[in-house]
Amino acid sequence: VGETRALNGFLDLTRGKVSQIIEDVIRKAEKAIAAAEQKAVELDQKLKNDAADYQQTLDERDEEILIK
Repeated sequence: VGETRALNGFLDLTRGKVSQIIEDVIRKAEKAIAAAEQKAVELDQKLKNDAADYQQTLDERDEEILIK
């Protein structure tokens, strides 16, 4: 009986630790996903800005050619 109680106590403790580890991993994964999403938004905006700048440069060159 004593061994069974000890084993059950050990199993409960182990379950608790495993649950904590899983919850910690989930929290870290959620943070990593949020950071990746933010980086994707930033990169998307940078690409849009770069494309707009490039288009403006092309438009200015077209105007220069037409003026000449």
